[in-house]
Amino acid sequence: MDLGPLVSSHPTDDDQRRVAGIAVLALAVVALGAGIPLSVSIFSRPFGPGETSSERPEALAGALTVGGVVLLVVAVLKLIKWARCRGEVIEVHERGLLRGAEAIPWSAIATVHPQGSEVTGPRHALAFDFRCVVRLTDGRRFTFAGHTENATELAKAIEAAVA
Repeated sequence: MDLGPLVSSHPTDDDQRRVAGIAVLALAVVALGAGIPLSVSIFSRPFGPGETSSERPEALAGALTVGGVVLLVVAVLKLIKWARCRGEVIEVHERGLLRGAEAIPWSAIATVHPQGSEVTGPRHALAFDFRCVVRLTDGRRFTFAGHTENATELAKAIEAAVA
């Protein structure tokens, strides 16, 4: 399928995606490493004379454990995406997109949903700043986030082309 001349190219920063996954994994390990032993020590010890539940840090133990599990899931998903999508480039052409080896004409894009805006700092480093979901007319979808070079401009270009 001929998509016409190349307008712009948007590679994904694989190193940043990998580092983000490892950073979230490290936070998960720390939270779980503190939360699980704290939970075990709290719940394995009976209440002492006159001791009430408000004097024990159950909420802290629960927050650390649940937070650690959530962070672990996020880290695993980020690392899976890194492993599956290494070298991903989205190219904007005159008559559509080229995503990997898949040619997507503008007519095959049903909706574009950008969320957030690119910022600097930890939110950008973890790609929690911007995300765009592109739904195709056949029901499939793909996403790109802040790890994609000029992600907000890419989303604007897709929106403009399919409007």
